[in-house]
Amino acid sequence: MEARDYIALMILGGCFVLVGLSKVGWDDVIPVISVIMGYYFGYVVGLVKGFLLKRGIKEEDFEED
Repeated sequence: MEARDYIALMILGGCFVLVGLSKVGWDDVIPVISVIMGYYFGYVVGLVKGFLLKRGIKEEDFEED
C-alpha cells in the first residue's frame, strides 16, 4: 500500500472513532480526541518525511534562512 492509502485509512478510522465517541458524550471525549489527533498528525508528518527522504529530498531543503 502507498502512503495515500494509509492516510485515507487513518481518516476513515478517525471518522469512526469520532462517531463512536460522540455517542458517549463530548465532555469526557475532548481530551481523548486531542490525544488521538496529535497521534495521527505525528504519524502523517512521519509518513510524509519518510516519503520525501526516500525521494531524495533532504530535511534541510525545508528550513528557512
